[in-house]
Amino acid sequence: MSHAATLQIYTAQQSKRHTEPEKIPCSPFRPLLAKRPFKSGRRELGSIPQLAKGRAAPYHPQYYISPSDVCKFLPGCIVWLPARARILPNAIVDRHLHVDAFNHPAVILSVPSPLTHNSIVQLAIMTSCGGRTLHQTSKLSHRPQLLRVKTAAHPYAKVDLNLKKGKGMGKKYSYVGLKRYSIQLRTLGYYEHQIGEYCLTAHSLKMLNEKMLN
Repeated sequence: MSHAATLQIYTAQQSKRHTEPEKIPCSPFRPLLAKRPFKSGRRELGSIPQLAKGRAAPYHPQYYISPSDVCKFLPGCIVWLPARARILPNAIVDRHLHVDAFNHPAVILSVPSPLTHNSIVQLAIMTSCGGRTLHQTSKLSHRPQLLRVKTAAHPYAKVDLNLKKGKGMGKKYSYVGLKRYSIQLRTLGYYEHQIGEYCLTAHSLKMLNEKMLN
């Protein structure tokens, strides 16, 4: 092969290398939305042990509620319950909280006073029921244990619970379960990356607390 031909092949290879886009791996910190409805469990506190071999590491620190934002997360605020594998090591949670309840939004029902980053708060799990239609959801055995929440997709639909400032949940349909769970505030995340922006109205929070089954 002539020197000119070799030079031409080398030039083509270099050009291809610079024009092909770099393959960037997906971020391991991006929360994934679960699609299965949750199942309730008994209220019993325990702690998630230190990370076992092969277990996923927690999300980026900015994912979790910051100590400086604690005072903004009051009863009625919507937070994010991380996937079970992303719960912070040694964080206190309900031991029998079903695995399907994780990786879902949740509404804070009550907080202690004073409220700190390590405080244990009570919350109720929210779900989209796996994207089921209203007709399909009505057939679920645990449907009587769910209250419908306003969503941005159906702002004028008849619902049980409303959010402040006319906001709506991000999914097409949204419900909150009537089971009360306890968890340490520090292992919860921000819902929609917002600081206390999604909250139930005072009337809706009162109704939810009155209908809780435990």
